[in-house]
Amino acid sequence: MSDDNYEILGRQIVNELVGDAGKPGAFDPSFLINAAAEITERGVQYKQDQDAASKAAKDVAARTQRAITADAAWAGAEATLDLAQQSGNAQQIASAQALAQAAAASALASGVGLPQDAIDKRVAAAQDGAKKAAQDSLSAPSDAAKAAKMRAWQKVAISAASAPATPSPASTAMVPAGGGGHMRAAGGGENIFTKSYGGVPGWGWALGGAGVLTGLILLLRRR
Repeated sequence: MSDDNYEILGRQIVNELVGDAGKPGAFDPSFLINAAAEITERGVQYKQDQDAASKAAKDVAARTQRAITADAAWAGAEATLDLAQQSGNAQQIASAQALAQAAAASALASGVGLPQDAIDKRVAAAQDGAKKAAQDSLSAPSDAAKAAKMRAWQKVAISAASAPATPSPASTAMVPAGGGGHMRAAGGGENIFTKSYGGVPGWGWALGGAGVLTGLILLLRRR
């Protein structure tokens, strides 16, 4: 087929697709442009929501670790206070009490605002500490330091288990947000945007396809 024939065929395809926009029932290319823009907008919004959810999850993980570390410091301070009280030395007791109070305040503050799954990890770590301390005390029943550590960890574990939880940042369902048709990130299963096709997530295909479609429509309109 000659170049002229291709040109004629191309014009016929354009006329079939675009037609006379003024005629009733004629194809309106702005519909495809608007649809492509909507797909692109949703894909971009979804990617932004996913990035925000990932950042929030990393923040929760860091805060959970800080809480676990603070619990261990509190257990150590409580054990020191226990031994000081056994000694009967008023100055030593006062100093140890001040340190234990500061450690307790730090541990309690570090757990504020943690979601339930983070609290579960914190409680598990505290219970592991209490269990290990109990085993150590059992193996050396005459060791006052180990007995004090066992009692300290029991106190910390009880406190960790009683901490209130807040909703997890990843628990938000993917539902329409407002009247603009945007969608918020989901903490549940896969959807058309999260599922991968050929190694590329759905939102990537949506962005790429929307861009190609928009370019094609603009090209047809210029022709």
